[in-house]
Amino acid sequence: MNTKNNKNGVIKIAVNGVNGRLGSHLVSMGCIPMCADILDPRIVKQELEDIDPDVLIHCAGFTKVDECEMTLSTQISRVNGTAVGVIRNYLRGRMIYISTDYIFDGKNGPYSEYSPPNPINHYGASKLFGEEVLKDFDFHYDTIVRTTILYGSKCKKPDFVTQVLQSLRNNQSIELPATLFGSPTYIPHLAEALLHIAHMKEPPKVINIAGAGVFSRYEFGIMIANIFGCDNNLIRYTRRSVGIANRPRRAGLKVDLAKKLKIPIYEVHEGLREMKHEYRTSQSN
Repeated sequence: MNTKNNKNGVIKIAVNGVNGRLGSHLVSMGCIPMCADILDPRIVKQELEDIDPDVLIHCAGFTKVDECEMTLSTQISRVNGTAVGVIRNYLRGRMIYISTDYIFDGKNGPYSEYSPPNPINHYGASKLFGEEVLKDFDFHYDTIVRTTILYGSKCKKPDFVTQVLQSLRNNQSIELPATLFGSPTYIPHLAEALLHIAHMKEPPKVINIAGAGVFSRYEFGIMIANIFGCDNNLIRYTRRSVGIANRPRRAGLKVDLAKKLKIPIYEVHEGLREMKHEYRTSQSN
């Protein structure tokens, strides 16, 4: 993970949000954990001085979409937006800010890096605010990484894939929306791409990193069942909405720019097959 820098031959990559799925995986790959309260300038300043990272991957924030909708939008904006400014104000190195395709309305996806945002829920609005805060600082080497539908964490927190598998393995039928589209992203693949970006001499200002392809939740569920050897007849499609918050229906992310820049991008089925292999390996140990 190390690469050259002007001081001592290596760069230091820190990460916050270390209790989350992506953050914990990055720590397992050697990133330095940053545990400060991201809304407390004094503590943020002290920890950044102690670590002095060349790159900070900013994973911390409110990510549960329905909980965000039930919380005051101003509170969500403080965590997902204002905190970006608190950190950027004291960070001497680069920031990689993790954003989402939920900054779009889902009418014309999949979206490129140049598509105009139009969030339709508190979560998406707060993440867009975070992007805007970072852009206002205009630090040349900062990067906004948009991603979506993360799965495959080692920290054992549930995700879409594990929830589908739990139902199928218990022989329980499950309804999945055929009208909600996105680009499922395997967390180890995302982490690999983030470290690649951290080492780029001229990183992009905004980049999409996600599984290659766009699938409905129903289509993704069928793919999960087939790859893991479960009965896909237990999966039924529905056109009904899910959750409390409005969700961008035809979302997903185009990854052409990442491919052009030689940033590693994988097909969705590759992530599921790797997750299956990891699961088998952990079961046999």
